[in-house]
Amino acid sequence: MDCLPYTSFIHWLLLNASAVASAANQLSASLNANITVVPCGELWNGVKEFEDSLRPAMEDYLGAGAILSRIEGKRSAEVQVCIGAFQYSKSTLSRLIWECTSGVELRERGFEKDVKHCSRLNIYQTVPILKNQHFSEYTTTI
Repeated sequence: MDCLPYTSFIHWLLLNASAVASAANQLSASLNANITVVPCGELWNGVKEFEDSLRPAMEDYLGAGAILSRIEGKRSAEVQVCIGAFQYSKSTLSRLIWECTSGVELRERGFEKDVKHCSRLNIYQTVPILKNQHFSEYTTTI
């Protein structure tokens, strides 16, 4: 399989979604490349034999929608649905993340403050980008 020489990996959350979209738009324009957004998901607890341990994560999907809503260019049907889910949920993000499966699991483990913190939208402008096998802050010179 051939890989493009200009592949970039940006780490994102709801916390920095607008900044990530801006960086992705800059990279796309400067490299003349497409953008792929992958909501990663998470691992199930207590996986049984023959079950897949990866599950979709609602907060990742909504974060992808937040980023995609600001990405320039043509939008597939899947992208439009993801953006729609984000836009529909935008006013209730904190509550939805508090009540989703991973939010409940984290709260049960004592991470209530983390769930509250990570459900906020666009509070950071920092964009981590993978370069030379480690993350560094994205700048337009990368």
